[in-house]
Amino acid sequence: HTLYAMHYIQKYSNIKDELDNAHKLETMNSTLPQEKTVYYLKSPLYSVKIRALRALYGSDLKPSAVKAVLHELRYGEYTTAYFAAILLADNGVSEAIPQIRKYLDSNDDHLVSTCMQALVKLKNKESYPQIINIFKDSSSPQKLIQGANALAGIHDITMLKVLLDKFVEVLSQLNN
Repeated sequence: HTLYAMHYIQKYSNIKDELDNAHKLETMNSTLPQEKTVYYLKSPLYSVKIRALRALYGSDLKPSAVKAVLHELRYGEYTTAYFAAILLADNGVSEAIPQIRKYLDSNDDHLVSTCMQALVKLKNKESYPQIINIFKDSSSPQKLIQGANALAGIHDITMLKVLLDKFVEVLSQLNN
């Protein structure tokens, strides 16, 4: 990993320039070709990668960008995978579903929460029972909030009972 990081650090004049360029990318709403934005996903720096992902947000991903974002999804647990999951879901990349489903078992609450929403966006009905169970069994505020949003996105009236049952459970815990 160190050799990999050193290899990519040498491609930039210095870390400050790399961060500045990535910040410019993010704030430009990416009028640059996606290939140039994807280049910054190769950086070993989290802040650079996340800015590059943000720069891609809201655009239709080209195949080269999809490939790079899939790489972030696979190797970015605890860092960039959460943003990659949403980006891929927004672009309807069903190829991401197996990896996103795998992350439902992650110890990273933020990643799990985001993946619940991404799978609902991708309409992956096979994941719905697991998403419901995660929501029911969770005490994590993040999983509860984003899980509630995911369940609402399923657009099934039976989710109302799941949401209300959890609300009553949390309310009773607060009163004790």
